[in-house]
Amino acid sequence: MQTPFQWQIRTPMWVWLAAGFVLLLTALILVFHNFLLFLCAALALILYGRHSAAQFKFAQGVLHYEQGRWIYVPLNGSKRRVSLERVWPNGLWTTLRFTQEASGANQIMEFTVWKSSVSKRAWRALGMLVAQHVASAGGGRERA
Repeated sequence: MQTPFQWQIRTPMWVWLAAGFVLLLTALILVFHNFLLFLCAALALILYGRHSAAQFKFAQGVLHYEQGRWIYVPLNGSKRRVSLERVWPNGLWTTLRFTQEASGANQIMEFTVWKSSVSKRAWRALGMLVAQHVASAGGGRERA
């Protein structure tokens, strides 16, 4: 019998800090290079943010693997059986694409598991499950 594993699905604070630093640096470069270009970029970012903020939320919850099945439990606590479709592994994170049967239509969900958010044992287990999936799916893995 295989040991059940779980992985936290959340974005670590260091990723938010790095993204904020890059955005701040880009804004400073635009300000010093061309103020009008900075204003146009800021306006576009504000409009895009208002449009996508209502639609886009980062997934948070726990991903389980038990008895050969993937289960996603979002913060609201309702369990969802999901099916692994694709994998994008990396040294610091692994992105997984799942589908869930939802009201007759497949809902696609992508989760990123960050190495810094899980134990070494859970990270190794995820790597083994990814390798197992790649072998069984005939290469359902991509590298950027």
